[in-house]
Amino acid sequence: MKKILALLLVMMLVFSLAACGNDESPSGSDNPSTSNQEQTDNTDNSGNGDTADNNDTVNNNGGSEKENSENKTPSDKWPKKGLATKIPEPNFDYTIVGDMDTIFTIVYEDATEDQVRAYVEEVKAVGFTVDEKNIEFNGKFTFQAYNEEGYWISIGLQVMEINPPTE
Repeated sequence: MKKILALLLVMMLVFSLAACGNDESPSGSDNPSTSNQEQTDNTDNSGNGDTADNNDTVNNNGGSEKENSENKTPSDKWPKKGLATKIPEPNFDYTIVGDMDTIFTIVYEDATEDQVRAYVEEVKAVGFTVDEKNIEFNGKFTFQAYNEEGYWISIGLQVMEINPPTE
């Protein structure tokens, strides 16, 4: 019964987030989490618009595409406090849709199943292995687990959330 209820709650969350996911940020917004466009960094001053050799293109994960393909570089986008500090930053594009004391939620549309499953392994490596559940439903998977401190995480193919311990 708990599994069914948890799955229904996750599905409701996914559908409610999907309904809001296509909104573009207003012009002039400097919130990088709402923009899926890539930004050019270190443009040379020759006037031809080429980028400098040391950094190519900054993507939503921070760093250049060249850097991120070689090693995982933390971005300025990932929160440095709160629930997000309990888990590693994903190595794929994401949008933070909730960053509160009671829930931290990100959505991602372009991540492959292999990328998400690799992220699950990173989350397990930081201790989310207590009462671990791997739910397969209609060809989709959801990973759920606690850590020793009682934090709970749920990772699906398009959404991830973490909650603090309940009292």
